Amino acid sequence: MNMCVDYEKMKSEIRCRKCNRLLMKGEVRHVEIKCPKCGFIQEIGTAEAEE
Repeated sequence: MNMCVDYEKMKSEIRCRKCNRLLMKGEVRHVEIKCPKCGFIQEIGTAEAEE
């Protein structure tokens, strides 16, 4: 029995809300990221993560 897990498929995709470009894959608590394509700045995560 092979218990190999494909972690690449488990990561969630974070996309720009304006142009839908893939910005990153993974899990974050809180991050502010600027899209290199359209320049839109968005916050990802919860405000509770800052505490």
